[in-house]
Amino acid sequence: ENEIEALKQQLNDKETKINAYYPIITDLLERKIIDSEDEVAKVLSPIVGKAIKKQISESKDEMIDALYPIMGETIKKSIAESMKELYESINLKIDNALRKGIFSKQVKSKISGVSTGDLILQSAFPFKIKEIFLIHEQSGILISHVSSSLNDKTTDADIVSGMLTAIKDFVKESFASDSGSQSLNEIQYGDSRIILEKGRYSYFAMVVSGQEPVNFDEELAELNMNIHHNYAKKLREFNGDLSDFKDIDEPLLEFINLFKQISEPIETEKPKPILGYLLLGILFLIIIIFAIIKLPPYFADKSTDEIIKAKLESVPKLNLEKINWHTENGEVTLSGLVNSYETKNDILNQLKTIPEVKKVNNDLGILFPTSAQEVIFYNIKKSFGTFDLDKNYDLTYQVNNDEVTIEGKVSTSEQKRNISFIVSQVPGVRIVLNNIIVSG
Repeated sequence: ENEIEALKQQLNDKETKINAYYPIITDLLERKIIDSEDEVAKVLSPIVGKAIKKQISESKDEMIDALYPIMGETIKKSIAESMKELYESINLKIDNALRKGIFSKQVKSKISGVSTGDLILQSAFPFKIKEIFLIHEQSGILISHVSSSLNDKTTDADIVSGMLTAIKDFVKESFASDSGSQSLNEIQYGDSRIILEKGRYSYFAMVVSGQEPVNFDEELAELNMNIHHNYAKKLREFNGDLSDFKDIDEPLLEFINLFKQISEPIETEKPKPILGYLLLGILFLIIIIFAIIKLPPYFADKSTDEIIKAKLESVPKLNLEKINWHTENGEVTLSGLVNSYETKNDILNQLKTIPEVKKVNNDLGILFPTSAQEVIFYNIKKSFGTFDLDKNYDLTYQVNNDEVTIEGKVSTSEQKRNISFIVSQVPGVRIVLNNIIVSG
């Protein structure tokens, strides 16, 4: 019996049980967590949530100290990862906004008094209020939470409100200056922002995206004033009981719907692009006028070109590949090279016979053929064989490259001129020095 009684005492002794289970309790917990993760998470979730909420509410300083080492790095990393995507997104949206309806935005700007730039930004970044949190200033407890849709609704609103309060207080106390503490007005993450609007006993945290309209700040200030006017006493004496704020969601939802109507107007049938049709008609008319003015002279010049080509083909010793001509409104400009002045003059004479040609700009150059001195000498002698000279007069000539010097006597000045002409027509002769003496 004594042994049985001793066993009973051991079983009922807490310290004995603790000492007996202590070596294996860690292993038991570890095994339970591994085997039943979901069950453990389900059991601990309410406890952890309440613990975090209580810790934030009662120990703000400790929470700030815990967040401080990672806050800067977290913000820096978030900014670095988002900057590139944000930059590309802004460029794309501004591009689209500028392409669409810039004229209509200018007209709307004149009527409404809002700058064209603001209208473009509102078009590029449509404004939307996703969620509104109304949070008690002193305790950080969430009083009300509304959202524009189920997709935008945050599941852990209480934790979010506590974290926002902690971050706000962190900024207020950590970045104080000589002029006083600083307030956090906005937090940006991804494409969304959290706008913080402080009141007397509470503050709003609005999750928004896009460019807010010009009247947003005014409407937000009015909402804040109305909330504190209607609930000032309840907010001042707030002790955690939310039963006094059952109808506070209504003005918040009205505020969301107010800007939802502004940002998402009811689509109606698109008006016909009258301005586009008008511009297209003007462009078509300009093309017709241009065709009426330019096409007849163009075809006339083409016809004249064909006549000029036929005329030039009849000019002897002319290589058409070495000359060019341009015809515009009856004026012909020639360029290129021909073999002699005679050919150049023949071309000019042929063009004068064409009625459509009113003016000729003859910019043709003379291409003198080169020949050996012996060949030039032979051709001069051959040319003189056909010339009727007085046998009593003796002519001599010397060839130096393309220069020919003639000496001797003739009876008349006409004979002297004829001799110069004959020599000048010999291929390869560029300069003729006529030293012939007229003796008659």
